[in-house]
Amino acid sequence: MFECAKREAFEETGLNIKVQKLVYVRQFISFETAQNNIELFFTGKVISGKETLANLKGLSDGCFVKELRYFSQKELQKLTVYPEELKNQLWKDKAAGFHSVKFLGVKNDKV
Repeated sequence: MFECAKREAFEETGLNIKVQKLVYVRQFISFETAQNNIELFFTGKVISGKETLANLKGLSDGCFVKELRYFSQKELQKLTVYPEELKNQLWKDKAAGFHSVKFLGVKNDKV
């Protein structure tokens, strides 16, 4: 899992990271695409690289990722963020040191 997170971070940002710990797990069921996804969220530290979206050119993620930047907690409040817990709970858990892995529940694309 840690190697996958490291690879994904590089592919989507151009940054080499040291993956530190798993902090959240969420299940997302897409009825539209008939997929059952397990989403894993990690903390990490940038160790090298240059921020770029160039690695996404021609990949399916390229249609979803529009911008690469860092956001403050205040800035996130104005945005649509998935999972929603990243808006507020993330900051509380970070301040507490991410003492345990949290399950964020099961979500789906049915309205």
